Amino acid sequence: MTIPLTYLRSSSYGCHEMCEMKFFSEYILGWTGASNMKADKGTIVHKVMELFGNAKKANQNDKKSFHDDETDIIISLDSDVDEIYEHVYNYYTKNFDHHNWQEKDFRECKRWVHKALDFNEGQYDPRNLNIVDVEAHFDFAIPEEWAKYEYTIDGKIVQDNLRLKGTIDLITKLDDNTYEVVDWKTGMRLNWATGEEKNHVTLRKDFQLRLYHYACHFMYPEIEDIMTTINYINKGGPFTICFERKDISETMDMIRTKFYKIQNTKQPTLLRNEKPKDCWKCSKFCNAGMTTFENTNVQPIIEKRYGQISDYGKPMTKCEQLKYVLEKRDINLAIEHMSKKGYSASHYKAPGSTE
Repeated sequence: MTIPLTYLRSSSYGCHEMCEMKFFSEYILGWTGASNMKADKGTIVHKVMELFGNAKKANQNDKKSFHDDETDIIISLDSDVDEIYEHVYNYYTKNFDHHNWQEKDFRECKRWVHKALDFNEGQYDPRNLNIVDVEAHFDFAIPEEWAKYEYTIDGKIVQDNLRLKGTIDLITKLDDNTYEVVDWKTGMRLNWATGEEKNHVTLRKDFQLRLYHYACHFMYPEIEDIMTTINYINKGGPFTICFERKDISETMDMIRTKFYKIQNTKQPTLLRNEKPKDCWKCSKFCNAGMTTFENTNVQPIIEKRYGQISDYGKPMTKCEQLKYVLEKRDINLAIEHMSKKGYSASHYKAPGSTE
């Protein structure tokens, strides 16, 4: 049996680039763990941008305001930024209550919001833009023969084409033939798989931007030019990459290569073939490297070997246990017996979701 890959999104692609075992644990087996604070701070900032984008879109449709069902807030172009921000901050800190939120976090997120809105006299303030869509969701099958798959999942045969899924922060109209994708980032300007800093050269290979470019041509086939801007609020500001339609073929090559590689994997490799305890990423933001299968639907294995990642006589970490099992068992047995209860590999959770 091959790994049942039914969809790709930018985060799953990037996760696989960094560590195949992390991808296998999170996207195939479902062991994601709680969100981290830095990501949740980013969600707060994104939500404020989303609200003002929807307020502007409502205004373009001759409506005075927009009601956001998630946060239960009414927003207009005249709404006070700080009041909207405080409402959003309170909503998310209540839902993300596994963090120890402090006053400094409130001030930091607020500063990021104003940096995003005020950059270059409001160049990317949604209230100043011609909005096409906000938090634009896409989910479509690749119409190519190579994208077909057939798996047996839970005793049933599943057949379809690989799907591409995601959510684009903002899509704006520059003219009748040009749209611009805008994606905000509050974190580091790094390729987490390689550690290299992203720039105008390396961003041409960035899968997220290429995926968004392709998705927009799929959603808006009448639009000739799709510009992609990734705005690193705290690390250099906006970087705009202009792809052409001819670049889609290279994007499809990236997707096809990744699809085949994941499907044909029998033993997921670890981050750059390093042992988890030798890499800070494994112990800082990888659920499989930080936790065990204790108190889950999977029986934890006690380490009986000396000199391993997990201490002798203690439960193995999820990562170490998966590595141990996959060295001795077929990958389909791991999927059958080690998946999180109720999880499906075809499940998609939108970024920033509080579910």
